[in-house]
Amino acid sequence: NGNFISIKNIRNFHYHSQSIYDIDHYDQTFCLDDIKTATIGFVPFSKNIFVVHAFIKFDFKDDNHVVFSVELRKRKGKKFSFWKNIFPYCEIMYIIADQKDVIDLRVKHRENESVNLYTLNLTTAQLQQIFWDMCVRANKLHSRPEFFSLFFNNCTSNLIDHLNKAADCRIPWFYKHISPGLLCKYLLKNKLTTWQL
Repeated sequence: NGNFISIKNIRNFHYHSQSIYDIDHYDQTFCLDDIKTATIGFVPFSKNIFVVHAFIKFDFKDDNHVVFSVELRKRKGKKFSFWKNIFPYCEIMYIIADQKDVIDLRVKHRENESVNLYTLNLTTAQLQQIFWDMCVRANKLHSRPEFFSLFFNNCTSNLIDHLNKAADCRIPWFYKHISPGLLCKYLLKNKLTTWQL
């Protein structure tokens, strides 16, 4: 509705451990004009620097925050499989969540998992475009689901698509399909991000 975007069922789980949590959701209306900053987070899967999970957090003037995390919709009781997800196996989904949900889960309750945060050095207009585009993409997946693909349709490739629509320099296909784990270095080198202490 103009510059206002209403998001239903923002995930806000309260974790006691990785597998024990209280389920909670809330609805929130955001004004694009109130976006202050955005942070991109990288979560290494292992010592392999080529593979990471990436998400983006938006901060608003009224101290509201929301995180977009592109993930695969795992089947109940199944664990992530590198080999199976080379081919179409699970759906891809956009998790829209509270920052305490997405970030706290990883830094407090998952063993050997860390989160590296970088501030996006983009204009307010560019951040607004990314936020809008991610909402549109989430709606499209709701009406027309797609399969997750380890190389062609994953968290980083989708995030790069959103960044490329807004950023002045285009991120090469190499970081999108071959080596997403090196994306953080590319963004720093090209001054698109600043590392958060």
